[in-house]
Amino acid sequence: MLDLGYFYDEGIGTAIDKKRAMYWYKKSYRLGSSSAASNIAILYREQGRFDLTAQWFKRAIQLNDGDAEVELAKLLISGKGVRKSFSAAKEHLSKALISSNITPAGKEEAEELLCKVQNGL
Repeated sequence: MLDLGYFYDEGIGTAIDKKRAMYWYKKSYRLGSSSAASNIAILYREQGRFDLTAQWFKRAIQLNDGDAEVELAKLLISGKGVRKSFSAAKEHLSKALISSNITPAGKEEAEELLCKVQNGL
């Protein structure tokens, strides 16, 4: 289901259809996919709906997604969809760095952002 959502999201083997992508991502999320929750957040971010973006990254975090911790921290730094909070951003970045479910690129980005936030950006 996650892959099918991704195929519709990116137009792989089919026309791009964001509504169908959302449908399949939500089905996958209901079965416990943190990646689906993050992809839903990204679809909302593409629409400029940052409040929903933050909500869905939080759902991905509840499913132990370290990369979602980084994405939520970026929203907290910018104040998009959430109240700007450097202290909350630091907390999420610190959690990302100890996560066992984070990509190498996500870990590197978390380290860089944490350094910037600690130094006042």
